[in-house]
Formats: sequence, structure tokens, C-alpha cells
Amino acid sequence: MTEAFISDFHTIWETEGIAAIQRVARNDPSTFIRVAASLMPKDINVNATLDVDATTFVANFRQAVELLGNELPPSSRRRMKAIDVDDTDHH
Repeated sequence: MTEAFISDFHTIWETEGIAAIQRVARNDPSTFIRVAASLMPKDINVNATLDVDATTFVANFRQAVELLGNELPPSSRRRMKAIDVDDTDHH
């Protein structure tokens, strides 16, 4: 029986395939999403490496702000002062 079902399903798929998917997506979107989700792998491994240079990021950010026609807040226009802290001196 399984082979007959798969054979029949394949026959219908060859003639109705994309049209059937489009019909379900249009007429019963919840079923379409449920079937699509069931076909997705259960375990997806996403690894991302983020290597960002701070100077490049700031330059790109400022360029984006300029292109958008926005102004940077006054505090970001002036140079920040570095404060050296000596961690070896405990009071």
C-alpha cells in the first residue's frame, strides 16, 4: 500500500505540484506555514564570527548619519579623554 500511495502522490505531484502549493498558500496560509515548518530541519546550527574594527565602525556610522541627513549628538563630536587607572594601587 505504501508504494501505491507514493506512486499516486508522485503522479499527482507531477501535474499539480506548484499549482497545489500556490492554492494552499493562497487559500489556507496556516496549513502552508505548518507544512513548510515541518520540512525545515529541526536543528539549525548558525555560527557567525563578528570581527569589527572600532575605527571602521565609527567611520561607517558617521557616514551613514551624514547620508541620512541626521546630525550626530554634540557629545559624539568632541574627542573623548582617556583616563589612566593604576589598578596596582589599592587604597
